[in-house]
Amino acid sequence: MAVSSQKMKKGIIITLSGLDGTGKSTQINLLEKKLSQYGETYVTSVFGYFLLQPILTFIRKSNGKKSIGPVKRNTHFLLKLWCFPALLDFWIIYLVKILPLKEKYRFVLCDRYFDDLAINICYYGYMPRFLFPLYIRLLPPQEIGFYLELDIKKARARAGEFSLEYYSQQSKLYQTLKHKLNPIYVSSIIKTSNLLLRYIKKKMHES
Repeated sequence: MAVSSQKMKKGIIITLSGLDGTGKSTQINLLEKKLSQYGETYVTSVFGYFLLQPILTFIRKSNGKKSIGPVKRNTHFLLKLWCFPALLDFWIIYLVKILPLKEKYRFVLCDRYFDDLAINICYYGYMPRFLFPLYIRLLPPQEIGFYLELDIKKARARAGEFSLEYYSQQSKLYQTLKHKLNPIYVSSIIKTSNLLLRYIKKKMHES
């Protein structure tokens, strides 16, 4: 099934979200090769801050932490307000980085997106938990979003960086995103890639 050039004129944002170890980067690379035959494709990652990054780096260094990597879970109420400037920062990233790519390329493939950042903010306690469902709805949009599902023990065995509790809690948060992200269960690399591509083609023909 080919995607007509008429329907592909407007650039679209395609995002892959999910736990560490679910194969997001692998699938992004495969999609880039397959979609490039229909138009110019650009791969990026949305998993950081813009205006807030220098502030975050300063806070980490002043506390003797690494400039990158996981942080400790927050228990202070005032720091839970971090989610509000973070949301503003996300929209700035969307406007100055993502939208210009959408104007230039037929496909913008994102290895992680603002949904993943919101889940991290919530998991680490920098957002009131009750606010999470509303917060997700206020994030910058994507045309097609996927959530790669995999058994948490298998995902942890692949990545091996975090505890099983981390995978369990983050998995529960990802489950709440099924209203906006299309769940794709990860089987073999090729089967998963074909499922993603088939869904993208279907959505493009429906638009």
